Amino acid sequence: MAVISASVRKDRMGPTIADWIVAALGSSADVDLIDLADTLLPDDSLLYPGGGPKSAVADRIDAADAFVFVMPEYNHSYPASLKRLIDWHYAEWRLKPATIVAYGVHGGYPAIEQLRGVLAEFNVVTTRRVIGLPAPWASLDEQQRYAPDDGLSSRLAGCLNELRWWATCWPTHAEPAPSRRRTDLAGLRRTPTRLIKEFWCSTGTCKHHNLLINRVRGAEAWGGHDGAGARRRERRAPAPVFTVGQSD
Repeated sequence: MAVISASVRKDRMGPTIADWIVAALGSSADVDLIDLADTLLPDDSLLYPGGGPKSAVADRIDAADAFVFVMPEYNHSYPASLKRLIDWHYAEWRLKPATIVAYGVHGGYPAIEQLRGVLAEFNVVTTRRVIGLPAPWASLDEQQRYAPDDGLSSRLAGCLNELRWWATCWPTHAEPAPSRRRTDLAGLRRTPTRLIKEFWCSTGTCKHHNLLINRVRGAEAWGGHDGAGARRRERRAPAPVFTVGQSD
């Protein structure tokens, strides 16, 4: 699991918050902490659509099965340093799960929503649970470590549990899915409905498991596009039903 600290400023909270996340992961995952302040990318003049020359961290990103993005909010968006890292890689991100921990005066949620849309272009699934930390610099202990209240630590645990679940069921390192067929959920179609229910109940949100189950069933109902028979199946297929989840 790669924990990516996006801030490159001198006086920054990113590494402190990243250390908090690494401690929360403990021994449950092999963690690679990538600090963008120490990451040198090639000159942007060499960048072309879909990537460019291999960067110094390309192998580390490719080796990760899941990502935790730690980032500040700058003007309702995420840092340019993170956008450069994303743009300099392509296949390394594809078909992997990620979660986002943002921070700022008001928690960084606008930056989170901006990043979700960019990651979707790489077929990266972002967890429903994300973390926004309002003014984290006010929650440092005597050793200058981030020490939030138990409620926030519990939210982080739920977020990481969801990320681990996606990492085990999502088809990482798979061949690129065909762009014109609804087969991106092939890995989830092999996941029994019972396991999906168990996951949501184990994380205290069993009321919301219908969202994922309906997505899986909807993908199965659509099937492929193989002639008139398939088109008749599409007309008969019920539209996926989405439920509205409660906010954390």
